[in-house]
Amino acid sequence: MRHTRNPFLALITAASIAPVAHAQPAPEGTVASAPGSSEATADPALVTDAWHISFTTYLWVPAMDGTLTVRGREADVDVSVGDSFENLVDNFKFALTGHIEARKDRFMIFGDIMYLATEDDVDRPIIGDGDIDVSQGFFEAGVSYAIVDNPINDNAARRFRIEPLAGVRLYYLDMEVNFDALSRSPGRDEMWVDGFVGARTSIDLAERLTAFARLDIGAGGSDLAWNVILGLDAHLGKHKRLSLVGGYRWFDVDYDDGSGSDKFEFDVLMHGPFLGLGFTF
Repeated sequence: MRHTRNPFLALITAASIAPVAHAQPAPEGTVASAPGSSEATADPALVTDAWHISFTTYLWVPAMDGTLTVRGREADVDVSVGDSFENLVDNFKFALTGHIEARKDRFMIFGDIMYLATEDDVDRPIIGDGDIDVSQGFFEAGVSYAIVDNPINDNAARRFRIEPLAGVRLYYLDMEVNFDALSRSPGRDEMWVDGFVGARTSIDLAERLTAFARLDIGAGGSDLAWNVILGLDAHLGKHKRLSLVGGYRWFDVDYDDGSGSDKFEFDVLMHGPFLGLGFTF
């Protein structure tokens, strides 16, 4: 592994795989896909009064700008997409990501899980060799309901949809610094929960191509968090049960806890491209 010049970079880059908070909706007969989804009109033999499940796995590699404070030590964050990807590749330890949706007609339940662990070898004067272990998780659950679901130009196979949504998002950050010369390992772990509200929208540009967008704003544990997603869904396969999802995401989180030498602050804007592969059952 390479040596990280900034000991806080490992924590910041832990967000390189993070919740995109979208996936393809289930087939719904003549009902098109939801925002952030990867399935538009599906097999007409499928009916709208049944539950349908979709799952998407993805990679998001963001640039990061802001401020991170751990135990009173503040560091400016200025990480490019390239730096973020390089640090992820060099220090990757374990990751689990996925977005799941269960849809019935206009109603949908969704969930998102992201967990990433990285380990970076470091070498510091006096205290010698050590490592920085970082774990981060974003976990999301919510519901939405399509208040608009209309055909485009009287074509039932292409639709326009608007869905208000609401849910909760849990954040988890853990950083441990281990050196053989130290009897105690300094570190910090934080966990907090936000509620959020927002909306998703999608429009079928063609039979196998859907444009989507999502906006949500949250608070609670965070002073403020906002999330914007723009993307395209390319539907593959005979019944469009496989899809390729891509786009760009902006995710800003402002959280702080404690004061003085015990202060922790995560005030960072993360933004960058994402790519995912979706399946509908």
